[in-house]
Amino acid sequence: VYVVFDPPNRHHSKVATIQRCGKREKARLDCYSARFEAKLVADELSKGSTTNDERLGMEKRLQELHAKAKSSENACTSALLKDTFTDDLKESIRHLPESIYGCQVTTTTG
Repeated sequence: VYVVFDPPNRHHSKVATIQRCGKREKARLDCYSARFEAKLVADELSKGSTTNDERLGMEKRLQELHAKAKSSENACTSALLKDTFTDDLKESIRHLPESIYGCQVTTTTG
């Protein structure tokens, strides 16, 4: 946990960077929490000792938790590039003549 105190005279771009990082971390924790709770609900459903009304409520809650987990997962990973980004980019411009994008597409690994 990083605690950051931003004085009132700190540049807004630096404050915004810290806020974005904080939102991503909060989304990551929300994702873990929703998945954990969904597992507990699913375990309870698998026991089968609930009434029909309880079961319907638990199934609805399970769907809500899965949606929340997916939404949080998207929020915490949206700032990261996919592993296949370079390949996808090369594939998307492969059919264009070299004069349009102005250079040879190469990649290096470090």
